[in-house]
Amino acid sequence: MTGFRNHYRHLPDQVEPVPKLFLHHIDIVNDRYLRGWCINRLLPNKAVTLRIYANKQFVGEVRCKQFRKDVQKAGLHTSGNCGFEFQFREGAVTSKTILKLAVKRYPKTIVSIPAIDIQPALKDTPTIFFMHIPKTAGTSFNNHVQSWFAYDQWHIHTETYDTEKLRSLTRPGTYLAGHLPLFKIRDTFSNVANIQLYALLRDPLMQLHSHLAWIKGIGLNKEGQFFRSHPPVVQTLATKLQQHALQTPEQIAAFINQLNGFEWDFFDNIQTRYFLEYRPDRVGENDAESAMNNFKQFAAIGLTENYQAFLMKMATLYGRRMSKQTSKHNQSKVTPLFDLQSQEIREAAKPLIQFDQKIYQAIKTANNINDPSNRYPL
Repeated sequence: MTGFRNHYRHLPDQVEPVPKLFLHHIDIVNDRYLRGWCINRLLPNKAVTLRIYANKQFVGEVRCKQFRKDVQKAGLHTSGNCGFEFQFREGAVTSKTILKLAVKRYPKTIVSIPAIDIQPALKDTPTIFFMHIPKTAGTSFNNHVQSWFAYDQWHIHTETYDTEKLRSLTRPGTYLAGHLPLFKIRDTFSNVANIQLYALLRDPLMQLHSHLAWIKGIGLNKEGQFFRSHPPVVQTLATKLQQHALQTPEQIAAFINQLNGFEWDFFDNIQTRYFLEYRPDRVGENDAESAMNNFKQFAAIGLTENYQAFLMKMATLYGRRMSKQTSKHNQSKVTPLFDLQSQEIREAAKPLIQFDQKIYQAIKTANNINDPSNRYPL
């Protein structure tokens, strides 16, 4: 991480309105943290050094050499080693600060960030835990909410953390997220009542389709790094899925009928499973009722299909200025496995989604402001 220098230098006042030499993007900015990427289009293999100014006072510089898979995948940079992260010392950025970024030895400002776009990082709020159910837009949500926190105050993929480390992170102004169902969250945090829980639910057939496509995609290249980076149990399932066509109701029914053992954990009403305080062998009616009863433990539950409203709810709760999130993350680009509009397909997939459909409908009803019962949170 870049350190700070004790001297100040003045930044050139001339601002480049449409930079041609440098490609760049700012992902996150607040009064404690700045993240993004920058590329010299003429010398793409040479890392850019950015100089950072607050109200024309030099506060530090950073080399853009961190790996950015998204930039590489978009074809903008061969190696993807063009990202940067910078931490501001406390008090360096205020509500009246204008941030400007210039490339070292280049005479123009390439980025100017007005004070109105720089919010203070959250400090005194209770610990937030986002229960990330796979394929419900959780990655997009994590990327958006990260901008509300200081650099060392957010942690995603906490399912990879050991229990003691995770427990140590429950402090004010901290954001945690992970693929941890409710029973694991409660086993991990003895003070779970003091943690604000959030989650997103998605139309069950859509969620099942994305989850199937993602696991099937892992098995496309068994010699590739993506395949090898997953545990053997996932590799086995991905390889098995490659052998199944899932285009017709009959093919889907046949696939479901041959699922066994651990395979049910991957596909059987997975959203309902996340809201349970125990792990069932197979989800049933009583489990759906238990899941809905556990909704009350959450500060808010949103819908992927009503994603912007959920962001607005969160922004209001935490006093954030809300801007529409236009970028989406971790989207599958594979050809659809089956017709998502087909009622016959939905009926064939019923054993894997029927209880997810029930809890999804409960939250969908709660999101309707005209619903007089409104007994679940957003």
